[in-house]
Parts: sequence; structure tokens; C-alpha cells
Amino acid sequence: MAKGTGQLSGTVMGSEGKSIAGAVVSVREADATVPAASAETDADGRYTLEGLTLSTPYTLAVEVLGGKQDIKQLAPRRRAQTEDISLPAGGSTMTGTTTTSTTTDSTTTTSDSTTTDSSSTTGSSTTTDSSTTTGSSTTTGSSTTTGSSTTTGSSTTTGSSTTTGSSTTTGSSTTTDSTTTGSTTTTTVAPVVNADAFDKLITLIETPGLAPEPPVNIDEASELARLFVVSMYLLAGVPTAVNRLFTTREANYQAGDLTLERMDQLPAATQQLMQDIVRLRTEQFDTEDDIWREIRSAFNLGTAAVPAVNSEFAAIYRNLVTLAADDRNAVDPDAVRKDDPRQVAEIYNFLRDFKRAIMRCTQNMSVYGTLGTSRLVNKWSKVVLDAVQVLNDVSTKNVVSADKDDKAPWSLLAALTDTPRGTVKAYVVNARNGGELLRLAIGIYDAIQAGRVPFGAAAGQGDLDREDDAFLKSVFFSDGTAIFLDPLKTKIGTTKVSVALKKDAGLVRDYVAQLWP
Repeated sequence: MAKGTGQLSGTVMGSEGKSIAGAVVSVREADATVPAASAETDADGRYTLEGLTLSTPYTLAVEVLGGKQDIKQLAPRRRAQTEDISLPAGGSTMTGTTTTSTTTDSTTTTSDSTTTDSSSTTGSSTTTDSSTTTGSSTTTGSSTTTGSSTTTGSSTTTGSSTTTGSSTTTGSSTTTDSTTTGSTTTTTVAPVVNADAFDKLITLIETPGLAPEPPVNIDEASELARLFVVSMYLLAGVPTAVNRLFTTREANYQAGDLTLERMDQLPAATQQLMQDIVRLRTEQFDTEDDIWREIRSAFNLGTAAVPAVNSEFAAIYRNLVTLAADDRNAVDPDAVRKDDPRQVAEIYNFLRDFKRAIMRCTQNMSVYGTLGTSRLVNKWSKVVLDAVQVLNDVSTKNVVSADKDDKAPWSLLAALTDTPRGTVKAYVVNARNGGELLRLAIGIYDAIQAGRVPFGAAAGQGDLDREDDAFLKSVFFSDGTAIFLDPLKTKIGTTKVSVALKKDAGLVRDYVAQLWP
């Protein structure tokens, strides 16, 4: 069975909030005896499970020191999901310290003796009061400590060593037949190590995979753009309007400022569409609550309760629309080069800002988009599709009015939902033209990332940071056929990229504020 694309990561912590190293974290599907994925936590208690199938229910379990317990049920929706684990009080606890003590012959301890790591005694070792060893301490022969002796690092005694008072060793100390009365402190300076670590760090963080803005996942960005379009029609109340048509049984009735007639004579196909919409809205999977939560999380629209929202999207989208609709967009620098060099420089600076806005918008959609919502968006796309068809059929055939505006489907939608027509129009324009603007932005990013942008005599190099004049000219003033893939390639055709962007943004610009006041 092919592995999925989901990833689950997090930190395992004990009841006191300390991370646990060496714990085995696993997930298994229902009724499965073999885990779908498992991993051991590192020194900081971190784990990563890969190859999970999105939206599939799993049981998350943790095993510490041989004791295994199920933690929770979960179904990952996002490609990269975080799940920290806190073990309950009284559970198994493991820290990163292993204590080993080996004694051959005789060892006597009076009061307190603590060993962390490894301590080996061959012969006789007597401690009175307190002796603490951190690291490795080896005694061959006889070692007697009266008072306090602390070893950090490695201490080796061959023969006889007697300490009365306090003796502290930091680093490495080797003693052969030594008697100490009073206080002796030995400090060994550690040798210089890892001298090239910083240079290696710089080399590592400059690799493409660790860039502040890594390559975008185009499929995930596109999924968020699809969700945006569907969300606009849901916010406009399209399914709700059809539900009202379905439940109203009168042949003739008033909906807001519109009169509807012959509603008892609707075609069988229209009635079937309405029944399908009502059925889909009441199904117990991929529910209306689910889609509203995704809309709130992705765009901070609606009122669904969610753990976190994409609070950046509104400003990013508004900035993209503003720049795309700007008068400087679609002005060819070559057309004004001889007349006004300063204007040429201004246009290229504008195009740099515009390109950055496109990059930022696509990156945001890649971060918050997830293929885990694909099935959910597909279902509600079907609901919206059928609902818009019903509104279109009823508005043209059953609305009584000589005014063509009244017989438009969006006028009927406004009447059925008691919403001002201007508000409905804002949602429809953002769905139709705003959705296409987002798809164009993703297409431009994809062309740059994949190296499809021609500039000068050279083929595109896929350099996301490139902003020289020739590159910008090629991005925004090439035909759509040179930049986009189908279906945008066919739709935009030989229209210049900047012109296509400006056309959509010009329609959307006046309606962004109604989404995010």
C-alpha cells in the first residue's frame, strides 16, 4: 500500500513538563496490530512520524521503559501536523541519564553517595558522608573518602587514595598513592573542539531546503484557492437560498422584493437538484460545520470556533488586489523609456513590489492550504454548483418582473436570504474574479519556480529571488501561453500577464472591504 503524504510531529513530556528521550511514539489504524509508523524521541523529546494518510483515523500511542499506553484518537487533515504529548502523573518517566555502578570486592558507603553515568570499584572503596561522581570514576585498590569528594568528568585511582575534607575534580584526574588532608581542587581546562562547527552551520543554513521561504507546494496553494471560491458562495448563502425554495410549498409567493409564480410546476430536473442539495447538506460526513471551520481557519471569515486562524490572509489578499489594479500595472517600460527615464525606474520598482506580493500570497496559501481538505471542497463545490443552477433556472423562469436585473440569479439570492444586493455582489465578484486572481498568482509563482519564464536570450532559471529589469519584463509582459499551464494557458491565451491580472483586480478592488471591514 502506498504511503501517504501526512506528517505528525511533536514533543513527549512527563507530568512535570520535562521532555522524555527514548520514548517510542507510534500510530496504528483501527484493528491493526502493526503500527502504520513509529519513531523514537531524540534527546529533546522530539519525534516525527511520516507517510500518514490524510483524514485516516489513527490511534496515537507512547511506549516508555516498556510501558505502553494509548494517548488519543486522531485523523490528520494537514500535510504537516503538530501533536505534543503530555504523559499523566504516575506514568513511566525516562530522562537522558543512565546510571551504572560496578563493584568488585568491597565498597562501603555511609551517609550519601551519588553516581551518575559510570563508577567502577575493584578492591575496597569507603565513603563517609558524601561522594558525588558525574561522568566516570574508577578505583583499583583502596580509596577512602571522609567528608566530601566531587568528581565531574573522569577520575582514576590506582593504589591508595585517602581524602579527608573536600576534594573536587573537574575534567580528568589520575592518582596513584595519594593522601589529601584538607581541601584539594583540580581543574582541567577542556581542549578546543568543534572549531569548524560554525562554518558548517553557515554552509547548512544556506542550503535551499533551509531558506526562510522554501519552495512552495503548488498543489496545496491551489487547494486553498479552491476553498476561497467555494467559501464566497457559502458566505453569500447560496445553499440556504435553495433550501428556502425547497421548503416553500406555495405556487405563488413573495421573496423580499420579488414575486415568484408557478413554483409548483418546476421541472423535474430542478426539483431533483434541490433534493440533492438538501440531502448533501444533512450528511454526517464532510459536514457544513466542517467546511465552515476550514473557511474560518484559512481566511478568518465566518464565526466557526477554531484553534487558530490565518490572520495574515486579509492583508495579503488586499495588497495583491491593490497592486494588480494600480495604474502603473500593464504599462510597458519600453513604451516610455525615451520620454521619461524616471517613470521607467518607477515602473520597474512597482513591478518588484508586485512580484513580491505575488510571492507572499502564494507562499501564504501553500502554508495554510492542505490536500486534506480536497474531498471536503469537492463535496461543497457540488452543492454550490447545483444551487447556482437552481437559482439561475428559477430566476429566469419564475420571477415576475419586466426588469432584467430582477431576473438575475443574484437578485433572487439576495431576496431569498434578505441580503442587500450589493453585499451579494461583493461575494460573487470575489469568488469569480478574486478566485481567478489567486489562480493567476499561483501560476506566476509556479512558472518562476519551475523555470518557465523566458528572459533575454536565456531560458528561465527558476530563481525566485530574481528581480532584474529583464526578468520582471519577461514575467509581466509575456503572453499567458508562455507563463501558464492549462486551463489558464488556454483561457488567458495571448493576453499579456499584467493585463490579465489588472482585469480581474479592477473588478475586485471595490469589494474587498466588504469581506474584511
